[in-house]
Amino acid sequence: MKSEARNKFIDIVVNVTLLVLLFLPQSNIQYVFFVGVMATCVASNFRSVRIDWLKAAIVLSLLVTFLINAATNAEGYGMSAKSVVRCVMIMLMLVFFPFLKAHKIYPATIYVAIIYLLFSQLCYFFQLTPFWMYYDSVYPYNGDIYIYTSTYLSKQYMNFMVRFGGLYHNPNQCARAYTFLLAILLIEWKSLGANTWKKVMLVMLFFGVLLTGSRTGLLAFLVMNAYYYYKNNDSVNKVRNVTVMALVGLVILYFYSNIEIRSVKLSEGMDDSFGSKIGFLMDYLHDETSWLYVLFGHFNMDLNNVAHYIPFGTMDAEWGFAVFAYGVVFFVLLLIYYVKVAMNFRGKYAMLNFCLIWAVSATILFSFSASMVFLFILSIYFNNMRAEQGRLLKETKEI
Repeated sequence: MKSEARNKFIDIVVNVTLLVLLFLPQSNIQYVFFVGVMATCVASNFRSVRIDWLKAAIVLSLLVTFLINAATNAEGYGMSAKSVVRCVMIMLMLVFFPFLKAHKIYPATIYVAIIYLLFSQLCYFFQLTPFWMYYDSVYPYNGDIYIYTSTYLSKQYMNFMVRFGGLYHNPNQCARAYTFLLAILLIEWKSLGANTWKKVMLVMLFFGVLLTGSRTGLLAFLVMNAYYYYKNNDSVNKVRNVTVMALVGLVILYFYSNIEIRSVKLSEGMDDSFGSKIGFLMDYLHDETSWLYVLFGHFNMDLNNVAHYIPFGTMDAEWGFAVFAYGVVFFVLLLIYYVKVAMNFRGKYAMLNFCLIWAVSATILFSFSASMVFLFILSIYFNNMRAEQGRLLKETKEI
């Protein structure tokens, strides 16, 4: 009984921690909290960690990057305390993964997260001033992109071309959080009880993604749902669901032709966003004169320091940050790492692999918040999956 009560208490702590990781305002407190959570996870998981050749190679690559830049970077770029903390966090998350044991994610955690995030968007969308002021005071925007500010949003009321990032301000960050929550929702779908309520959550998620105007977010939502329905229905239902999905696609195409909604303009996104990032990367590799920096990077991925080296643009995607900050060597190792981890997820847990679509158009690992949230979730379900496999193997042996 004491063991059950203890496990339940730990599950509650893990669920609360997940909500805090998702919604703690960006500040020095956030950095301290994230580092504290990571330190606690590492300490509790220290004895069980297994260092294979890939993890050892990643650590060695990051150490070489640090030493090269410490020795050669006379101008001081790339050696800030923030970049050092980020590098250490990335190293710890990758080496100690999975850094959490199996835990239950409660329905209430999923519902609270979706409702809280969508409500923050609706406050700006419907100009709900008292709540809008609450989100502005608790989650102040410190960036320099005018279209993410409350002043801009207030002048663009009910404009479909406006992108609503809610408490994150940045709509891509908001859509990325929705993708993580969708993965959890679909993994836990069969254990969530009443169909009506969880379907309402799914509709809320879809509406929230549309409000962000994120092409990647919409693509992830559609692909993840298609995968779920394909895997969890018999042949008759598959035909029905494919028909439904085709009709939904026709509706989206209709809106694409008649209404200016940014999130459905996928082809335009490939040209304007993804294409420009590829161009920036190619320009960087062409103009960089030192093979050491190409192989091992400049250590710092902060945009202001990137601009020092790349006056023609920025590479704000996983592969761009990886190549610029830690070099081609680390990027190749990271690709192998992602593939290796993804191959472990099967069945309903494969849903988490679709979250990696954000590594193509934006970033997960190089976002201080998103990396912690995603690998926190990934660690829980990695061990949940292993626990389920262990139970099935035991039941098979008993039969």
